[in-house]
Amino acid sequence: MTILIAPIIRRCEETPAPVETQDTQAQVSGAPPTGVEEEAAIKCEMNIEEWRTSLTEANIRDKYQDVLDGFQFGFDQGIPHHSIGSLKWLTPDNYASANQTKEKIENNIQKEISAGRMFGPFTHAQVATVFPFFRSSPMGAVVNGRVPTRTPQIRKNPVNPRTGSGFGIGFGRSGIRSDAENHQTSGVLTGNPRIYPARGPLLAYHNGDGSVRPINDLSYPRDRKNQPSVNSFVHKEDFTTTWDDFNKVSCFFRNLTEPVHLALFDWEKAYRQIPTAMDQWPYLMVQDFNGDLLLDTRMTFGGVAGCGSFGRPANAWKEIMLHYFDLITIFRWVDDNLFVKSIDCQANMDNIVKKSSELGVLTNITKNSPFQEEQKFIGFIWNRVERTVRLPKDKIQRRISQIDEFLKTGQLATYTDIEILVGRLNHVTYILPQLRCYLCALYAMLCGWVF
Repeated sequence: MTILIAPIIRRCEETPAPVETQDTQAQVSGAPPTGVEEEAAIKCEMNIEEWRTSLTEANIRDKYQDVLDGFQFGFDQGIPHHSIGSLKWLTPDNYASANQTKEKIENNIQKEISAGRMFGPFTHAQVATVFPFFRSSPMGAVVNGRVPTRTPQIRKNPVNPRTGSGFGIGFGRSGIRSDAENHQTSGVLTGNPRIYPARGPLLAYHNGDGSVRPINDLSYPRDRKNQPSVNSFVHKEDFTTTWDDFNKVSCFFRNLTEPVHLALFDWEKAYRQIPTAMDQWPYLMVQDFNGDLLLDTRMTFGGVAGCGSFGRPANAWKEIMLHYFDLITIFRWVDDNLFVKSIDCQANMDNIVKKSSELGVLTNITKNSPFQEEQKFIGFIWNRVERTVRLPKDKIQRRISQIDEFLKTGQLATYTDIEILVGRLNHVTYILPQLRCYLCALYAMLCGWVF
């Protein structure tokens, strides 16, 4: 099913009161060729009729009518219609770090265009014939698995460092974040747990399989009242969702009285399966390496609304799976899902994947795992038959090696280097809480950092 972009043109005809800015107005030069409005359309791979049938049979259709509407018309991202001063567009340069993975990003963009999730490229003049105002955000890339490369900076001694443990300040208040793989907080999120809310440019993080996830820094620019970022317009309270963190999973297993088997299911390109509403598109443009623009019709990594928007269809999918299969429960962490069943239950992952595919949910087969005694989920290996939870051996060794690097005499480190280390070590304390006190000095160093 596709919906042409024409309706959004009408919605954009009335320009709101602009945000005052002193920046020079962007100029449209030449006679722009047409093409943007003819090409762009909402396209959703989901089998909406199958979703409607499944939700009805599970008696939850009314509860998730908004999900069906979102698949058909796109999900609102909370971005209001706005402009900035007299600018016709605001398209800052991408981060230099994006060039580190330029070829992979370009390949990814081409795949998105071929799949009908992106449209373009278009010139600024072309887009200006459709949108009275539009903007892009600086692009970076996440290639999971390796620590980002930064130019070393001298680690300064903190001025009047604060005392106390620092533990319990809360990730949000202290500014500390764990790495993408290990992020654990209270389980109720209003941001994107897959992305560092970085203080500076987004970097390239390298994945074990070499895949690249382009992200847009929708929080850019920061601290400019005359140029508010896209994220600054979004009310994060409207997009809260609940993930199943360590405390919730461990509490469940601790209270479970029977041995169980566990399986893993991973959504393929989770965010990219979710279309956004057309009236959001002018503010989610992507600038390529040639300075041209791409119209992105899917949820992007880097937006405040990401977790909540994805959480609604993911919750609906979970309830559908629980209705059709004899499962005890399903734990979710963004696109990762831990299925729990009794040992004598006949449910198997082949049937679960088949049902999910009928709904149109793309599956990452390489990350799926059949039911067995133990599985790795949220960075830990869980075994309910033996009643154990542990870190993978290779991860333990990596943490020790990372600590050793910081202990070398004369070692240089940035604020972000320490921030990442603290997040990773904090992850370890979920199973070894007695180690929390040893993080005090690192928390104090971050709190007293001089920028």
